[in-house]
Amino acid sequence: MTFITDDVISFAKQGKIRRCQRVIDRVASSVLVVLAVVLLAGCAQQEKNQTEVTKSDQDKKQTDKKQTKSSKKQQHKPAKQPPAKLQKAIKDSLSPVLQPKTGQSKFPVVVVGVVGAKGNYVTSFGYNNEKIPAEHALFDVASLTKPVTALLLANMANDKHVELDKEATVVGGRSITWRQLATHTSGLPRVPSDRNSVKPYGSKAFKAYLEKVAIDEKQQGKFNYSTTGYALLGELMAQNQSSTFHKLINKQVINPLGMSDTRFANTSKQSSLVQGHSADGKTVETQMPTSVDAMAPSGGMYASASDYIAFMEKHLKPDEPWRSTIDIVLKPDSKIKSFPGSTMALGWQYMQAGFHWHAGHAAGHHCFMAIHRKGRVGVVILANASTSQRDTRLVFGAMGILGQMLQNDLEK
Repeated sequence: MTFITDDVISFAKQGKIRRCQRVIDRVASSVLVVLAVVLLAGCAQQEKNQTEVTKSDQDKKQTDKKQTKSSKKQQHKPAKQPPAKLQKAIKDSLSPVLQPKTGQSKFPVVVVGVVGAKGNYVTSFGYNNEKIPAEHALFDVASLTKPVTALLLANMANDKHVELDKEATVVGGRSITWRQLATHTSGLPRVPSDRNSVKPYGSKAFKAYLEKVAIDEKQQGKFNYSTTGYALLGELMAQNQSSTFHKLINKQVINPLGMSDTRFANTSKQSSLVQGHSADGKTVETQMPTSVDAMAPSGGMYASASDYIAFMEKHLKPDEPWRSTIDIVLKPDSKIKSFPGSTMALGWQYMQAGFHWHAGHAAGHHCFMAIHRKGRVGVVILANASTSQRDTRLVFGAMGILGQMLQNDLEK
């Protein structure tokens, strides 16, 4: 991280996002995660007005303890337009996204979902579908699926169906635990080598691949981002419950949280799917699959800002039936060093500044989500253009919004 200059750190600590961005724009070797480290550290310096759990929340505990999780579809309150101060903070933080420099990809549509201390909010830029509200517009969220899959695992662990540090399976003669699959420490390859040559990539093809794959024992236990591992995790959880992954995650996570727009495969929802674009602005094929393939647990979700508001809210303000599950999924493991400055929780990257985050990149779409549990705020940004994973603009946008929310009351 030697390229991070004193100017960048100084500007980040002061919350001067634009000036920080200008400095980093001059550094060709910048990478998404390192920039996140700097900005997160800066935001953490100014956590002056964190909202703690209120007495009324504590009073509800006794009532909540009598409740149980329901697999029925839940409804959550619709998000509102942000108050003027929050809207300005969002627009200012997203200025590099909304007004890209020459040579940078343009995001024709950007939808932002915010969980605040006092309410939930959605705003959008460039969205003009009059039939479908922006908060229900679908995006290919790609790897933002992983935190949802991880919540399913935490729920099963909380219900004593699995033990995270016990063996989940054996691949290539090596024992793999549930936790290793969920924290990218299984030693499995990033993606199956035959994924693009076998279509559709179903469970039979995936099983055949796993029978041939070898695991480097020197790499097992170390962080190596693995889409393969998450696909296997979903399959194993389904087997554990004598179900399919699609049915299981709908029953235990998606329906109970009220993520009513979320789909893995559904042609009837095509009209809700926002058209994707390449980095140079050309439209790309944007279509949901007709069936759920073996890689769905790692990146097969199509979801909306409304869905991720419900998802973040459950992590930030859990009721008693979910509180212990959320504790499991968000607990970081300091022994697992992932990206610079980060450790792994289940399905989330965790920064010492108190932020959990994850990104998603797909053909035509790019997204980023981050929450601050102690401050009880979160933001998701969904955009419809493919960009390099080194493109940090959504990271800066999200962290700029959260940083300002932690510093000031923008919900007046």
